[in-house]
Amino acid sequence: IGGLPPLLVADALAPAPFDPATDDFATWVAQSLGQEVDFNSFNSDGRRLELDLEQVLTPGPRTRLAWGMGYLRDSMRSDQIATGGSLEGESYQLRGNLEWRATERALINLGGLVERLSRHDDLALSPRLGVNYRLGRHHTLRGALARAEKFPSLLAESWYHLVSTDDGRPVVVNYASQGGLAPERRDLTELGYRGQWQAGRTLLDARVYQEQVTDGVSTWFDLGCPQPTFPGVPCYVVANSLDYRVRGLDLELSIRPRPDTLLRLAYAHARVEGEAAATRNPLTLVDLADTVPRHLGSLLVAQDLPAGWSASATAYYMDEVFWFPDGRAPLDDALRLDLRLAKRLPAAGAPALIELLVQGLGGGYAEYMPDNRFDRRVYLRASVQFE
Repeated sequence: IGGLPPLLVADALAPAPFDPATDDFATWVAQSLGQEVDFNSFNSDGRRLELDLEQVLTPGPRTRLAWGMGYLRDSMRSDQIATGGSLEGESYQLRGNLEWRATERALINLGGLVERLSRHDDLALSPRLGVNYRLGRHHTLRGALARAEKFPSLLAESWYHLVSTDDGRPVVVNYASQGGLAPERRDLTELGYRGQWQAGRTLLDARVYQEQVTDGVSTWFDLGCPQPTFPGVPCYVVANSLDYRVRGLDLELSIRPRPDTLLRLAYAHARVEGEAAATRNPLTLVDLADTVPRHLGSLLVAQDLPAGWSASATAYYMDEVFWFPDGRAPLDDALRLDLRLAKRLPAAGAPALIELLVQGLGGGYAEYMPDNRFDRRVYLRASVQFE
């Protein structure tokens, strides 16, 4: 509006104060300016140079050692970087894993990884201890203790997304990183079992586990974010703001009642404990248990047919879930059914495979948001393998 200062422009244009609990941010800004604003400007490119060396040794009859080192150099340019639009970073890795056959029944794995970044003062340390113990000829018990540390990405460290109009006028800061982010940490404890019966025709693999995530990189809504045009409008701040724990059970059962028939049942159960800052209402916390399906499962029935034909049907189930931590509506539990019919065409040196795939036969289902629905889809796929 002419030569009005930015604050007066905001007062003149804004239809009402922004309410993060009810207003859609992009819609509110567009109404305030009287023109559309592109929030999803991801104009960027990147390059990576990676060098890696790995060696496998056999120090003794009961030991095997694998070690390696790596160098990685990343460079990127993006409209969403605070440092003039370009970034560079280097990382150095040293890793190793020792496998020791302690007894005829016990196999021990001790490994670790050390990583150092040129742009970070800390070291990322990721040790792991695993033990496999054979209870019998076809039954094995396993356990593991592990810690994984991961440095934040280049973008997470320097993310600064300033939304501007077509004529270059700054409007709002959408994302801003605090910088100096700490490595994310994941601690894992698991106990598993693998067994087989009926000469290998029945296989069971199961595990119980607990994961503790600390200093996870996430975003929260900052009401005090400095804004060039609309004071008081919040922005997303990138920070080590996520801590949670997951306890779960995974199992897979495979049965071959006949050599040409396969039944496979998979099931996962997870309970999450933790809270996160809401992304729509900054004054509330959300229960992360709502963002992870409590129950997931699938059932596969596959049959080999004469003359190179095969057919299979797979059913998938997912419990009710919020994809966003504070989504306004959950995704209902969904049951999906897929069918596959395939024909192998043998040929010397180049066997081919033709497949008819039908997905979502039982009806549509949603992913990410309730209105992002996938209806029934049919594909015809052909592939050739050159030997």
